[in-house]
Amino acid sequence: MPANRNCIVLDDKGMLFAKGTLLSYGVSESIVGIEPKYHRLALTKVDSMVSVRTHAASEGLLDCRGRVAKLEDDMLFLTDCVIDTHAEKREDIKLPVGRDVFFIACGEDSKGAEKFSVLLRDISAGGIGIATDYPLTEEGSYEIVFDLSTEPDVFPVIMVYKGKTTEKMVPYGFRFAGLHPLQESQVREYVFKKHLEMFSVRQIP
Repeated sequence: MPANRNCIVLDDKGMLFAKGTLLSYGVSESIVGIEPKYHRLALTKVDSMVSVRTHAASEGLLDCRGRVAKLEDDMLFLTDCVIDTHAEKREDIKLPVGRDVFFIACGEDSKGAEKFSVLLRDISAGGIGIATDYPLTEEGSYEIVFDLSTEPDVFPVIMVYKGKTTEKMVPYGFRFAGLHPLQESQVREYVFKKHLEMFSVRQIP
């Protein structure tokens, strides 16, 4: 687990409550320096479980899960720590987006593909939430075009949820499917960095 890296801290329900720096990592003790303006440490209790999330270019997105041993000024001390490499994507937190992106409904061949605009509501390492008035089906094959790095890339997705129509728009949930390792790394790094930016532009109430 890399030390001296920017990190975000999540409570046991997966909610963001602090931004800081992972100062040291160890099974017996890990230490996080918390930025004074960006935290809700008052809601954290000793013996509660938290996750410290950071990103390393060589290892990708990592969580240090541990039990809060003590709170001291702007320092968070954890014990009984375990590294989680995010094999289980269902628990990844969602990043609100709220902008239009291109979506592709794939036909049986390239001539049958249709490209249209949808509202990207949120994104996580596991998938996306969109809203559109375009009719989508569970049996359909879909891709999203998204610029996570310097060039737009195409990410295949599978529908897992269809909500009720709201103002002519229907919300859908999709899982990423068959991403190559570089794409998975791009998604995780994008979500992590955007959460850091959210903490940087506004103080947590």
